[in-house]
Amino acid sequence: MAVRSRIGLRQVRSMKPGETIWDASLTGFGARRQKSDAVVYVLFYRTAEGRQRWFTIGRHGAPWTPETPRPSPEDWRACEEAKARPTVL
Repeated sequence: MAVRSRIGLRQVRSMKPGETIWDASLTGFGARRQKSDAVVYVLFYRTAEGRQRWFTIGRHGAPWTPETPRPSPEDWRACEEAKARPTVL
């Protein structure tokens, strides 16, 4: 079950394997605990074509923690779209 609250260190440490928590203040931003002890921060968004995508920001730990200042979802989407577009020379 997905829980929506402000993501903090206490919430990340109390996650069970396979659980996802969503940030209440930043739509699409969440933390997922894998079946192992690994926790990753993710952005869930839709492309212009309407497809749903998971963008993995990074694993919990240095430098990614809940206290790390978070860019807006638009910033992450722009980074992801830039990787998907071929560069024109």
